[in-house]
Amino acid sequence: MSAACLLLCAAQLLANGDMEAMVGKSVAAWRLPKEYSVEDGRGRDGSRGLVWRNADPKTYAIARNRVAVQPGVAYRFGGWAKAVSFGRDSDGAALYFDFYDKNGKWIDGLCSNAARKPGEWTKVEGKTDHAPENAAYGEVLVFCSQKAVGEAVFDDLYFEPIEEEFLGDVWCSAYRNAAAEGKVRFYAEFNAFAPEAKRKDLRMTFRIPRGRFEWVDLRTETKDGFARAEADVSEFRYGMAPVQFWVTTGGVYMASKTVFFERFRGADPRKVHFDSRNRTIVDGKPFFPLGMYTSKVTPEDADLLVRSGFNCVMPYWSWALDKPVLDHCRKVGLKVIPNIKDGFAGERYCVKEVVDEPTGEAWVSEQVSRFKDHPAILAWYSCDESELSLVPRLRARQRLLERLDPNHPTWVVLYQADRIRKYMGTFDAVGTDPYPITDLGQYPKATDGIRRAGDWTRQTVEGVFGGDRPVWQVPQAFDWAIIRGTEAERLAAPSRMPTEEELRNMTWQCLANGANGIVYYCLSELRVMEKRLPFEEAFARVANVAKDVRAHEAMFLEGTSEPLATGNPSVVARRWTKGGQTLLAVVNASEKPQSAVVAGERFDLKPIAVVLR
Repeated sequence: MSAACLLLCAAQLLANGDMEAMVGKSVAAWRLPKEYSVEDGRGRDGSRGLVWRNADPKTYAIARNRVAVQPGVAYRFGGWAKAVSFGRDSDGAALYFDFYDKNGKWIDGLCSNAARKPGEWTKVEGKTDHAPENAAYGEVLVFCSQKAVGEAVFDDLYFEPIEEEFLGDVWCSAYRNAAAEGKVRFYAEFNAFAPEAKRKDLRMTFRIPRGRFEWVDLRTETKDGFARAEADVSEFRYGMAPVQFWVTTGGVYMASKTVFFERFRGADPRKVHFDSRNRTIVDGKPFFPLGMYTSKVTPEDADLLVRSGFNCVMPYWSWALDKPVLDHCRKVGLKVIPNIKDGFAGERYCVKEVVDEPTGEAWVSEQVSRFKDHPAILAWYSCDESELSLVPRLRARQRLLERLDPNHPTWVVLYQADRIRKYMGTFDAVGTDPYPITDLGQYPKATDGIRRAGDWTRQTVEGVFGGDRPVWQVPQAFDWAIIRGTEAERLAAPSRMPTEEELRNMTWQCLANGANGIVYYCLSELRVMEKRLPFEEAFARVANVAKDVRAHEAMFLEGTSEPLATGNPSVVARRWTKGGQTLLAVVNASEKPQSAVVAGERFDLKPIAVVLR
C-alpha cells in the first residue's frame, strides 16, 4: 500500500456477471423473475445475454444478485445494456445497487446511468459511497423503467472495489475561487476509511503564501472526511495565489493538493456573481431570484410573470430562444436561465446532435456563445436530476462552462438532497426539488409529507458545507397527474395542485431553512392541466405567494439572517434583521397543529401555518 493511496484488489465480486454459468436450467447466482431469461447469442459478441421482456406496464420486474461488501470500502457496479425496444422514449435499462444490514434491512442505494437508444450497447455504471459500518451485504439489481414495456438485454455485469487515492478534491467557498473582500473558506476531501487517516501522527493543513517564499498555515479542522480552513481575503496578495492542502505523517510529506484563489483589486468585475453572503449580484446590485420553470418563454409569458412579481424564468426549450424574445425579457425586467443540460450523450432528453463528448461540448459551446453577451441572461441551467454516475462528466462540463463564460454562473437541480456534497464541483448554485403534495407514489418510502420542502432545503444547505454555495430551491407548483401518459389518465389521477396555503408553507419552509432563491415548477404544466384546474386559478395561487415573497425582498437582500431554535422538529423559524427592522418567520411544517417557543415567545400554530412579523 502506498503512502498516498488505499489500494484495493479490483477483483470482480459479482458471480456470473457474464450469464454463462448454469445450474441445470437455472442461471447461477441470479434471482430472475419470469420477465427475464438467459439466451444464447443475445449477449455482446454473440455470447449469452440476460434478456428482459415485458408486455404489462403494471409489472415492475427486477433481477437480483447478492454480493459481499466490506464496511468502509467504495464500489463500482456496471456492465453493458442494450434497449431493443421500448414503448416510450424516456424508458431505459439500468442497474441499481443496495446495501443491507445483517437483518436484511435496507440501508442505502444508488442508480447507474441508463441505456435508452435502441439497438446500441451502452456502458452503464454507478459508484457507491463507502459501505456503511453496519453493511453486511449488497445486491446488484437489473431493471427497466417503471411502466416500461418492450425488450432489453444486459451482459458482462460487474461489481468491484474501487482503488481510491487518499486525497479527493479541494474546493473554495468563493464564487469560482475569486473575491474582492470578505471571508473565504477552503475544503479538502480525504478518505477517512484509509489506514493513513487513523494514524496519530497524521497532520492536514491548508496554507497560503505570505511574500515570495513563505507559507502560513491556516487553522484547519477535520470532520467526516473533510478538512476545513478559513481566511480573510485581505490576507491574500492581489491577483492569483496558490492555496495548498498539505498532508504529512510523522513530519514527512505524504500528499498535497492545490487550488488557486484570486483576489480582485476593487469591486468584483463579473456581470453576475455571488458574494460572500450567497447573494446574487447582477451588474453590481443584489438580486433575489424568484421565478418559474416553463417549456417555451414567450413575450406574453414574460409580461405575465413580471406583472405577478417574478423576476426570472427557466425555459426548457432554450433552443427556441432568440434575440427578440430576450430583448423583450430585458425590456420588462425578466432574467432568463437558458437550459443547456441536454448535451450529455446517452442521457435522457439528450439532443439528437450530441452523440459523444466532443459533440456534446460543441453543442454546449454553441448554445453559450449565442446568448452569453445578452443582458437578459442570469445563469445557465446545466443539470437536472442527473445520477451520481454522471458526476465526472458534470465536473468536466462545469470547467468548460467556466472557460466559455466567466460572467454567468451555473445552476443545477437535484433530487438527491442527502448527497449534494457528492456533486461538489459540478455547479455554482444548487437546488433540490421537493414535490410532496399527492405525489402518486413517486416516493413510496417517504412519510415526511409537506415538511419535505424544508428538510430537503436543510440537507441541501448542509451539503454545501452549511451554505457555502447559493441554494435556489424549486417548490412544487404543479399537479403530479402531469406524469400520466394520456389526458384521460391525467384527469382521473388521484392527485391535485397544491393549495395557496401549501404553496406558501413550502416556500417559507425553503426560506427559513436558508434558501437564497425560489424558482417554482412549472408554468407550462399549469396550462397542460387546465381542464382539471383553470390556468388562471392555478397560476394565481403561485403568483399570490410570489408577491408575498417580493414584499420582503429588501430584507433578504440587505439584511442578515439567522435560524432560530423552536424546540419542535415540526416547526422551523428564521429571523432577518435590517437596520432596526426585523422579519420573523415561524412555519409549521406539519399537517397537524403544533406549538413552539421561538425567541422566548410561544406560538400555537394551526396545520401548515406560516406566521410572519
